[in-house]
Amino acid sequence: MQSCEALHHSGRLEAAEPCYLRVLCGNPALADVWHALGVLFFQTARARDALVAMSRAVLLFPKHALFFSNRAKVLRSLGDSTTARGDLWRGLSIDPG
Repeated sequence: MQSCEALHHSGRLEAAEPCYLRVLCGNPALADVWHALGVLFFQTARARDALVAMSRAVLLFPKHALFFSNRAKVLRSLGDSTTARGDLWRGLSIDPG
């Protein structure tokens, strides 16, 4: 995961994506990796794929405020402001700070 994040943060998105996918093939229950993959998808203008990946992260670990916050951004970009607002409230209820 650390090498995937390093690729991602250095802007090597085309290399980070298959790295994340390899990690998930080995352990599909890693919420942080699903979230990171969702962020990458959103950064590469694949909002629907981002929504699927971030929703998986939320399902696996529903107590992480950032997952809800970022999914709200994706939902808003897809025109679903109502669900986005709900995700923002959920995130704030987890971490109001």
